[in-house]
Amino acid sequence: MARIDGYLRSIEKFGAAGALLASGQAVTLRFPGGDRQATQITPHDQLVAMVREVASIDALASLDASRPTKFEFVSAGVAYTAHVTISPGAWQVLLTPQTNTPAMAVMAAAAATQTTAPRAATPAPVLAVETGDGMEIERSQYDDAPESATSGSTLLDELFAAARAARATDLYLAADAVPMIRVAGELQPMRDRGAIDADRLERELGILAPAEQRDGAVTGTPSAFVYGNREVRMRISLARDRRGASAAIRLMVLEPPPPERLGLPDAAVRALDASRGLMVVTGGPGSGKTTTLASLLHAQNTNAARFILDLAHTIEMVHVSRRSIVSQRTVGEHVGSYAVGIAAGLRECADVIAIGDCSDSDAASAVVAALQAGAMLLVGVAANDVATALLRIAQLAEPGDPARALRILAQNFVAGTAQTMCRRSDGAGRFAAFEVILGTEAVKNALATVDGHTTALPSAISLGAASGMQSMATALADAARRGIKS
Repeated sequence: MARIDGYLRSIEKFGAAGALLASGQAVTLRFPGGDRQATQITPHDQLVAMVREVASIDALASLDASRPTKFEFVSAGVAYTAHVTISPGAWQVLLTPQTNTPAMAVMAAAAATQTTAPRAATPAPVLAVETGDGMEIERSQYDDAPESATSGSTLLDELFAAARAARATDLYLAADAVPMIRVAGELQPMRDRGAIDADRLERELGILAPAEQRDGAVTGTPSAFVYGNREVRMRISLARDRRGASAAIRLMVLEPPPPERLGLPDAAVRALDASRGLMVVTGGPGSGKTTTLASLLHAQNTNAARFILDLAHTIEMVHVSRRSIVSQRTVGEHVGSYAVGIAAGLRECADVIAIGDCSDSDAASAVVAALQAGAMLLVGVAANDVATALLRIAQLAEPGDPARALRILAQNFVAGTAQTMCRRSDGAGRFAAFEVILGTEAVKNALATVDGHTTALPSAISLGAASGMQSMATALADAARRGIKS
């Protein structure tokens, strides 16, 4: 299989009129109604290698001479045309299937005009490069009339659609069990569904899962990946138990919600305007901190002109660059680790570096070092409150001397939020209650020591109420007045 074949299969899967590949840029799918971006970025060297692999002899001569080139090739029985535009260190390649549609005719007329004889795609050598197999295509998060999109599994598509219709946040699948969904925080069975046979569940999940994650699930290694189509985006965690395969699926919105939709206080949103320092977003499992972090970046992207670097183990919500440039990089794919990604952000002079989950010593050490270098960091941490989140980062960064790291974190503290999900008393969904702490001198002094967390911090928060600070107790009391219970 040629390395370019993965991209071609995506064109066919989503019914696109073509795809535009550009050196170092995200892949763009072409549709009559407008372009749609993928999360996959194609490095220049990889793009050159993919094109040369399927180019005809005449086309190779033109490419070597750095001339615009058009050639034809065949992949999986489908004829494609490639239009290549070359500039120093950067190529643009427009791939179009040879079908007589108006959209393809328009694109073909705008492309280069040199034609060479078609050549069949040849098998790819074994090289350690990314292929189109890893593409995560987002057809559109703004399209008001989505076409049907499928995972390849009729069963899973039906379950995804039913979970969305029920406004579920999670879907749980287990061998020989009835599918379960979580709605407004409550777990309930999908009553119109029977138990799923172990063999069938394993087969259906295998259709959806990328090869690496599929192999991990078979061998008993827990694995996770993100699946997205035009209608929904999901984080899928695969595991095995004594009955067979299982999956925990978090259903996510395609675009990060604005802060006002979450009820995130304005004081927290404004804090990220700082040019340097630390802002933490914390909460327990399932509290929505990932959504809050994405919402804060969405506000920056919409309202300010900044370079935002978003680092995460999986890209759960896709940011389309607006006033800002947002570079989303997956740990393990685009960068080797959070520490490597943070170092890259410093070199690239990122205005904001966001870290999805600071949960290991390398990441925590990199956070402390970046603060000392003058960076602005937005860090997600699993903890019950802001003070505990800072202490956890300090203990991970310097286990032998957490007090030193805690002082650095406190000195650079700009703001922090902690959140918990509350159920509405009328049963109509859930709502997040937020603790909000701002980096006043009193707060910084209180956060700098463990003793200050319990003695001085409550008073500092109370004194800062006029500027938008509030404790979790205050947030929950306010929620109760509005008919919400924790």
